[in-house]
Amino acid sequence: MSIIDSLKRVERAGDENSRATQKMFDAVHAVADLIADDITKFTWSRTFTIAGRTRTYAVVSGRYLAIQEQDDYSGNEHFVTDRNWDRTQALAFAADIADGLLDQIAEWLETRSENSLKAEAALRAVVPVIPDEAIV
Repeated sequence: MSIIDSLKRVERAGDENSRATQKMFDAVHAVADLIADDITKFTWSRTFTIAGRTRTYAVVSGRYLAIQEQDDYSGNEHFVTDRNWDRTQALAFAADIADGLLDQIAEWLETRSENSLKAEAALRAVVPVIPDEAIV
């Protein structure tokens, strides 16, 4: 293969890689937005264990999904929102989704709902005069 052919091959491969990576990021942002904006609608942080991997996710400002990362230099942990994820973080998120992250989020939300209803019932027992209209 000539140098010209090799350069054309590299150019085609680079173009395909760019398109595939952009499609992946578009899908990552769509799912992250669904979790942050449409499903949870509040700020939270939770550590999940998915297929033996432990990772902490958060919804920041009720809008952005974030992954907790450790700084390579300082060792400090911080959250990186999905709009700032690099390819490695996006691939990790995709693997977590494929391995059941959404099911774990659903189970956690179901437990939160049950606990909220129990707390509301306990409060009503103490103050039974709270009208239903007062509780939205």
